[in-house]
Amino acid sequence: PQQPAGGAALLAELAERAELYRAALGNAAREGGNGARLRRLQRGLKTLEQMLESVRSGKPIDEAEIPPPVALGKGGGAPGPPPPANPEPPEQPP
Repeated sequence: PQQPAGGAALLAELAERAELYRAALGNAAREGGNGARLRRLQRGLKTLEQMLESVRSGKPIDEAEIPPPVALGKGGGAPGPPPPANPEPPEQPP
């Protein structure tokens, strides 16, 4: 089956997004939190997997139906570097 010109890029985008959904699903399950969020992630992942199969078999998909990117929701992760305590050099007395 021949893919359209953007088929490879679309396939890569779908695969990357599916990986993000899997990671977010794993994080959400470990946190044992929001059941609605878990279901939403599962639905999104299922949709992405179906779209991946369609693209691989050469069938067109509606790109507007691709689930949106998802935040991984890593709770308790290491925060970024702290801001500098004193960004200006100390003044020397005259």
